[in-house]
Amino acid sequence: MLASRLALWRGHVLVVACAAPRCRGARRVPVDTLAQRWGELTVSEVLDHLRCRTCGASPGGVMLRRLVAGSRPSRADLVLHLLGPGATRRR
Repeated sequence: MLASRLALWRGHVLVVACAAPRCRGARRVPVDTLAQRWGELTVSEVLDHLRCRTCGASPGGVMLRRLVAGSRPSRADLVLHLLGPGATRRR
């Protein structure tokens, strides 16, 4: 999955959590938005580019989510841990 092109995951959302202890910001980023800039890169390469909007730190955790159609934004039918706890890739 990490070796696949980011553009293949359009329609999904990355949930990105900041690694900085004093920040700990988290946000949802639509893959469609990232794919406009980095669609030809692999998911792993995109993870290397991600930074916190608030403090500039790299992410401490990243999840790929596919949201259930017509449901609340908090409900997903697919969750893959890409970085951090529960993931095979760690910083």
